[in-house]
Amino acid sequence: MDALERILKQAGQDANVVAVGTEGSTNDGQVAGDRWTDLDVTVFVDKLDPTAGWQWLTLLGEPTNVQYLKDEAIFGPNTSTWYSWLTRYSGTMRMDFKMAPAEDEAAYLEDDTLNAIVWRRGLGKVSPRPTSAASHFIGLPDQALFTDRIIEFYWCAGNVIKGLSRGNLMYANEQFNHYVRPELIRLFAWRASLARGGRFDAGVSGKFVWHSLSLAEQKAVAATYHQDSLANARASLIHAIALYNSELPDLAAGLALDLPERLSATQHQFVDWFADETLWAQLDD
Repeated sequence: MDALERILKQAGQDANVVAVGTEGSTNDGQVAGDRWTDLDVTVFVDKLDPTAGWQWLTLLGEPTNVQYLKDEAIFGPNTSTWYSWLTRYSGTMRMDFKMAPAEDEAAYLEDDTLNAIVWRRGLGKVSPRPTSAASHFIGLPDQALFTDRIIEFYWCAGNVIKGLSRGNLMYANEQFNHYVRPELIRLFAWRASLARGGRFDAGVSGKFVWHSLSLAEQKAVAATYHQDSLANARASLIHAIALYNSELPDLAAGLALDLPERLSATQHQFVDWFADETLWAQLDD
């Protein structure tokens, strides 16, 4: 009996359960499953008990790690409290198990096109509705958003240079990883979305962006992750800026959007910074 069948069997024995839904990549026909694919499941109940979910977890085995969450208004202001148990088991098995009030089912289905009901009280297993990642598509930027994110990339890249110049590797890398790199990933995600007519799901942490890159681009992006020293972090930033600079004009043309007015001055300032040896006295070999 597979994991979902065990959950559905338990639902049939629990009079408090009204419906069971599944969500996430399991319901996305465009994503190939593998041994790491988790089970995302929501149990809708008449009476919500924040302690009741624990007994469901052992249906799949003995958990090795459980993250317990309480979420308010997860599907909008008119929805109620949800409880989640993000659970790992031996090997690579994982289940994201959620309990929710029955009255939130409509909002659950309306909010996310990957969500589907697979079991109902009185009916048992039901055919799920057609699902897709449509509600996760990132779409394409308008002029204001495009300009804003470009400025964010270069502004925060400047903070990385400041941190490196001061010899503060932690600050520099945190600025790089939290602010600069996400904008590089966003740029590639927009390119992929443009190529697909706005129908592209970038995934958590840009996980689906990686496979949209050419082999050469993957190698170039990988080169931005060498950050174990001031010198390597500087080189990684140079790679990231070079990638961004090279991709930006074609993307702007494809989107029929303008580049920021001061972009040329901004880019030349980075050239000057990298060439100024007095800024890099702190660099280690």
